[in-house]
Amino acid sequence: MKDACFSFTSPLFHSSLLSTHIPRMPLFGKPKSPKELIQSIHENLLILSSSQSKPEKERRKAVENIAVSLNNLRELLTDKSDTRLTGRERDADLSNSERTRINEIITDITHELINLNVLPLLIANLDAIEFESSKHVVDLFGHVMRRQVGSYNPCAQYLLANPNILVSLLHGYSRPDRAIHYGAILRDACRHESLAKVVLSSPEFYQLFDYVQGTAFDVSSDAFSTLKDLLTRHKTLVAEFLSTNYDEFFKHYSNMIAAENYVTNRQALKVITLLCRVHQSEHEFEPLTSRR
Repeated sequence: MKDACFSFTSPLFHSSLLSTHIPRMPLFGKPKSPKELIQSIHENLLILSSSQSKPEKERRKAVENIAVSLNNLRELLTDKSDTRLTGRERDADLSNSERTRINEIITDITHELINLNVLPLLIANLDAIEFESSKHVVDLFGHVMRRQVGSYNPCAQYLLANPNILVSLLHGYSRPDRAIHYGAILRDACRHESLAKVVLSSPEFYQLFDYVQGTAFDVSSDAFSTLKDLLTRHKTLVAEFLSTNYDEFFKHYSNMIAAENYVTNRQALKVITLLCRVHQSEHEFEPLTSRR
């Protein structure tokens, strides 16, 4: 019949195309795996870290590539459990599927970060990448620091074998644009007592007192948060540290008290108040209090 026929230029033809489901290929091909994303980050960090001067265009492209890879990792680590579920159903869905998926991704990421020695490069170039990218690095570091394999934490062991990375994080407070990101990563690391011990034993630990007394409020506040965490989180460790390093610690503490800055004075008082509060019922603190 005449009305059943139509040409390729007729509206009927175009409407039939719209109503037909045509599978779409991914715009940029197959998505990269976590391992491939870390490898891409590593390759581009090497460009930023090269001792040979690289063209500015190449460096900008490397920064863009790192941003894309970090954002893709963030997407992979985002909880995608069914939002239609609530309460126990959602918890079950997360534990049975999403938690397993995310843990597997974190395992792959951690293995590749360690295998390629990416962490030192990330720390060294934290202020060379985009601001949002450095925030993604903080989140990524938090994920891998919380990944346990039984009682073993691969990332914590890696940092323990490479203490210079922890020292680099302390030095990060001298980079105002990214100081709070360095601080956040350092605090995540020092949740592990063995790593907190490395930081407390380092001569660079006392630089925190200088950063607390700095003029930049956001840096000063973040440095104080790190100092507070180091002195209150691991009670036995801190009591032993203070007992052994009493004179050196209180020399720097006295400088905080003597500072003319009102905010620094308040923070100094908070430090000693927190120490007394945390350790007042702890026998480990007795060697320190007996020396006063």
